[in-house]
Amino acid sequence: MPLKKHHPTSEEVAAARALLSQLDQRNPMDDMALPAPLRALVLDLLRLIAKNEPVTIIPSDAEISTQQAAEILGVSRPHLVKLLEEGAIPFRKVGRHRRMRLNDVLVYQKKTRKEALDKLQEFTQEMGLY
Repeated sequence: MPLKKHHPTSEEVAAARALLSQLDQRNPMDDMALPAPLRALVLDLLRLIAKNEPVTIIPSDAEISTQQAAEILGVSRPHLVKLLEEGAIPFRKVGRHRRMRLNDVLVYQKKTRKEALDKLQEFTQEMGLY
């Protein structure tokens, strides 16, 4: 499944802003039979579009290619392959191609960000900056 970023048009940005403005004045979504988590998701999507941010929607259990995973993590594809071979992210082979679940890539991303922040906090404490 290719990752497709949707770049909002000026009409979509205007529509999202207008809808958010209406939602600020009153909450018609309360009248809708939407569970709170789904309502929050819709509002988050509208806020991103209102800011003219590109959005991508993909199921978290979708399988992605090494190139897609590398783009998500902001690393080169060869570096990602090295991480896969080291066992940092689970994957499976389809023929000669490696595939991984998007959720596994996001879990790895969250884990490495937390580790980096922990190291930074530890360093600032050691230096007496925190």
